[in-house]
Amino acid sequence: AGRTDVYRVMARMDWNITDKHRFMLRYNYTGQKKDNNLVGSALSINGGPVSRYSMSFRNSTWQQLDNVNSLTAELNSRLSAALTHQLLVSLTFNDGNKRGCKGDFPTVDIMKPDETGTNRAFMNAGYEQHAWKNGIREKVWSITDNFSVHWGNHSLTLGASFESQNVSNSYMRYGAGYYRYNSYEDFVNKAAPVAFALCYSLTGDAEASASVHYDQFSLYAQDQYNVNERLKLLYGIRMDIPLYVNKRYENPSITSYEFYGTKLSTAYWPKATPLFSPRIGFNYDLSGDQTLKLRGGTGIFTGRFPLIFLSKMQEGSGMLKTTVSVLQNTNDPREKELLAALAGGIRNPQQILSEIAPQYPDCFPTEPGAVNEIITIDRHFKTPQVWTTSLALDYRLPFPFRSDLTLEAMYIKDINAILQQNVNMIALDDSKMSRLSGADDRYIYPGNKDNRINADITRAMLMTNTSKGHSYTLNATMNMEPVRNLNLMSSYTYTRSRTLSNNASNQIENAWQQEPSVQGANYLSMHNASYLDSPHRVIASASYTIEYARNFATGISLFYTGQYNGSYTYLIDGDLNNDGSQYDLMYIPATRDELNFTDLKKTDGTVLFPAAEQREAFWAFVEQDPYLRKRKGKYAETNGAFRPWYHRFDLRVVQDFKVKAGKTTNTLQLSVDIMNIGNLLNDAWGVPKGSTINKPLQYKGLNEKNEPIYTMGTLTEDGETILPYRSFAPVRSSVNCWQLQFGIRYIFN
Repeated sequence: AGRTDVYRVMARMDWNITDKHRFMLRYNYTGQKKDNNLVGSALSINGGPVSRYSMSFRNSTWQQLDNVNSLTAELNSRLSAALTHQLLVSLTFNDGNKRGCKGDFPTVDIMKPDETGTNRAFMNAGYEQHAWKNGIREKVWSITDNFSVHWGNHSLTLGASFESQNVSNSYMRYGAGYYRYNSYEDFVNKAAPVAFALCYSLTGDAEASASVHYDQFSLYAQDQYNVNERLKLLYGIRMDIPLYVNKRYENPSITSYEFYGTKLSTAYWPKATPLFSPRIGFNYDLSGDQTLKLRGGTGIFTGRFPLIFLSKMQEGSGMLKTTVSVLQNTNDPREKELLAALAGGIRNPQQILSEIAPQYPDCFPTEPGAVNEIITIDRHFKTPQVWTTSLALDYRLPFPFRSDLTLEAMYIKDINAILQQNVNMIALDDSKMSRLSGADDRYIYPGNKDNRINADITRAMLMTNTSKGHSYTLNATMNMEPVRNLNLMSSYTYTRSRTLSNNASNQIENAWQQEPSVQGANYLSMHNASYLDSPHRVIASASYTIEYARNFATGISLFYTGQYNGSYTYLIDGDLNNDGSQYDLMYIPATRDELNFTDLKKTDGTVLFPAAEQREAFWAFVEQDPYLRKRKGKYAETNGAFRPWYHRFDLRVVQDFKVKAGKTTNTLQLSVDIMNIGNLLNDAWGVPKGSTINKPLQYKGLNEKNEPIYTMGTLTEDGETILPYRSFAPVRSSVNCWQLQFGIRYIFN
């Protein structure tokens, strides 16, 4: 797992200039060194660098380096009895997310057949593919100016803010070079690789850094109006103007391409369009004695999006860098020749560019303006906005002790959510498309370059908006103090969140490609949001404090959490629809005989599991799975399945000692925390269950009826290869073991 070293420094100065003016200056530094494992697989490889089939060497891991310095100054002034002023200035410098590996050896994947003869990633070595020259430098400064006026029953706040962000990002995946060999013998004997990739700069700058300057100017006004003793209103409006300041790297070559009548450009940022966010809230004392209160509000809220998306626009212009990638199944004869020319062993990037590239100038562009992959943004793109409405009831129950009940509901509707599209992907009604026969009749892409509108462009990514997406939350919370110093709390929350795109990666092309789908990532359906780990959640706590002997107090607290252990997606193992992405949603058969199976064989050709046995095992797997058995005859949903409910208890014991220091009394506090105490009592308690397999079907091809043929995925238990028979198994990890923590604090009064 490696180690993480974190360094923090904080210094603060408070200055009471006069009785009307107070000044604060604060400096913060955070540094981090974190060891990480490999990020993911390369070039549609079957399998990852670390799995039950594959391993990686220690030197391929990488270290994340972060250094963040920030300085904040705040001036608060009382100008009169009714007028106050706040001025806030902040500066932040982030030299972070640098990734360092040991050695400059290219990334190498070596393949090997598994027990069923399927060729999978077996061994990974060399520089981590994402780490080469990867880093971000960020300078952010902001100023906020607020005036508050108290006038009768009104409390007015008028303000303005300005924020400026300058970001320079470097990301050169495959910058050290990438080689994939069909076997260990091919690697040792220096045979030609079956896949190759190299990213290199077109500008002379080794890092090919992409710069973005983004500003945002805001004006806002708010009024808190006390209508009477029982009703308070809070209403206001905010205007935000996003400003895209620096110039884009324009690539004139792109303008010659069309995508079903649409033309893309890297010359422009979105227009600076003002975004207005009106909102209103209320708090009404229904009973007149604060025992029953109704509160709520509705309004529009403007958010942010990862600024790295904009730097990807600069990177994807074709003016800074380019990536050459070749797979063995290419139909291009020149690319086949290139792979053959790479026989003879590993070469570093400099050798490739000086020895191989001159022989294949059509594969290795050397001047800015190369068009390999386009990444750009809709001219009418808008910063994310949501419409939020909430309503809550606070009720003090008529018990002889304090007992408060809160019921709350919240609804959020997307107005401008982010959506990624590959506009170079052919449409479903294209003449080259076909369909499967049978119950699963999804569309099938022709494959390779035939999937593209323009064959010489891998992808043409367009970031745009969608209004599809919503969520709502229902919550009930009870707080009680039946006796003095005994505090009880319990809460139940139900959340439902539906979205069109998870945007699960900060790389635009990966965010698109990693979206599970039936017809391809350009044709998404509404599904559970990835952050929705558990639609149902229960939390509770009980704490009791005993004070004795005047100077001592002992507190005992017990905390409970109950929830599902996250969501997951059932996928096909393989690229069933031939779109170049292995994120195809699985079809769940309506009957036992609806899917076609073939014998699962060992590498020597002997049958490991006959087709009939696999059919029975798969149907038994469906019947025992709480999600699959309810989705028969339908496609699986993205994040549609949830892992089982689990319970966790944490115990905290605190001992306070009052310490006399001159005329004041301070507190020395000793604490003991037992996290997941249930696991201390029983090693089966407090341990969540994870998925045993989320790709139970492996695609093997089509039969004469144009229907897919499968084998069932396998598991290994006690060294034996078996067919999956259960959906979940306990997650044996140190994170789920009980943990003991001691603490000491000195609290100044």
